[in-house]
Amino acid sequence: MGDLYRALGQGEQARDAYARSLAIRERLAKAEPDRADYQVDLVNNLVRIGISELPSQELLIQALNILQTLEQEGRLAPEHSAKIGALQEIIDGFQYREVENGGQG
Repeated sequence: MGDLYRALGQGEQARDAYARSLAIRERLAKAEPDRADYQVDLVNNLVRIGISELPSQELLIQALNILQTLEQEGRLAPEHSAKIGALQEIIDGFQYREVENGGQG
């Protein structure tokens, strides 16, 4: 729903929908930490919010940490392994912009 609201230019409704979706995914991931698919769903939601109109480096780092943990435990499906490098590049881009902007984000 958040994507739909965002496409319609309804930013506040989009943020609310993303927040509700994130809360559900966080509960599922916490309730069943052995379910890698729940962890990846949480990652996808964190990334979606993290690169939205209000980018959040913190959410992207959280997503990266989850993926790295799944990979270290051997529970990350091969089709998701490329997300680690992609997220690292996005995070590096945030850090570059912070340096360029004198720490202003």
